[in-house]
Amino acid sequence: MIAKHTTAEHMARTIDVDPNMFREALRNVKHPRKRNTDWEVEIDSPSYSGMRTVLARALGDTAREIGSAVFHNRLLHLLAMLVDWDRRVVVGYFDDMSPHIHLSDGITQDCRDLYLSSYYQFDPFLRYWTGTRQCGVVTLGDVASLDHGGTFVREFNRIFGVSDEVGILLPWFCGSTLGLFFERTRGQYSVEMVRLLRDLYPLILGLQEAHLSYIANTLEMNARTTAASYGSEAVLVVSAKGKRLFSSNEWDKAEADLPRLMPALHASWNEDLTLLSIDDRHALAIQSLQLGQPTLDGGRIYVLRKLSEPPNGSNIAADLVCFYFNKLTKREGEIVKLIFAGYPTQSIAEKLGISLGTVKNHRNSIYEKLDITAERELFLLLLGHLGYPTSRAT
Repeated sequence: MIAKHTTAEHMARTIDVDPNMFREALRNVKHPRKRNTDWEVEIDSPSYSGMRTVLARALGDTAREIGSAVFHNRLLHLLAMLVDWDRRVVVGYFDDMSPHIHLSDGITQDCRDLYLSSYYQFDPFLRYWTGTRQCGVVTLGDVASLDHGGTFVREFNRIFGVSDEVGILLPWFCGSTLGLFFERTRGQYSVEMVRLLRDLYPLILGLQEAHLSYIANTLEMNARTTAASYGSEAVLVVSAKGKRLFSSNEWDKAEADLPRLMPALHASWNEDLTLLSIDDRHALAIQSLQLGQPTLDGGRIYVLRKLSEPPNGSNIAADLVCFYFNKLTKREGEIVKLIFAGYPTQSIAEKLGISLGTVKNHRNSIYEKLDITAERELFLLLLGHLGYPTSRAT
């Protein structure tokens, strides 16, 4: 059994196959009496053979995209051949955070905005996952009792014309889940359709787990390669949501040994930094995480660098004083010192008792006097002043 989506041609184009080939596969199908939304074919018939070929091709296309940014789009295309749907959407559910809509088809911007601004709090699928932490195939009927007062079903779904919905909940990073949802605007999903999805769930889960494994391996490899480029093995990777994705054993040990490490990292989260001082012997190199994956891109890779004694054997504290006041005013020197200590702009303003705008003006003046354009170059100037070999990007 395979569900028809508007027309055979539309359905074929949804999965990027030749419409003529697909139409030929469906030429001799028989419609069930109750409704004409499901296709039924005889086993071993030419139509069945053609459908099987198209499904196999769609499955192969999905498998080939494991680890890529379009994997879930391909997976949706594959499932769209099996499920009768009017709208489809991929939503990420997280702890203590609002959901994130990664993909959608047929969902209006008004619907997205209203859901993310308030109605997600009443989403029975989200409540189900939060309460059970179980993945699998879940129908609106399964979770309707969690919609206390009917706020979601009677109000939100009525506004946007949703008559039924089925979700395929899959594991994602950091204990979160990714839900692939199909919606209908008329009628209900049949027991047979839900059973089919549940029978196929081990296959869907297997594809997802292979996808996660590929990303995790790529993530660790990128992290270790980045750390090695700085001559370090202590590396931490966090997602755009601030969740830990990977940490090396060396990083875990450093966390225990350096009590200022994590407070400095957390305080700088909203700052656009490439280098962060922890103390006079340690600094963090920071790079943006870009893997082409939802919830991961925009994260960060932190590499802990251990600074040895300066080659010239000079005293760091004395050299800092010289560096601060050689070209800068006393206030500018204070701000630079706090920057090197790992304080973000807001914290500098609070510590010095001045406004955020004043701190930004001082920073602009510092950059102009030192002929630099970014905080990273400020750290490079300091390292050069202390006798370390550095290269400034042009």
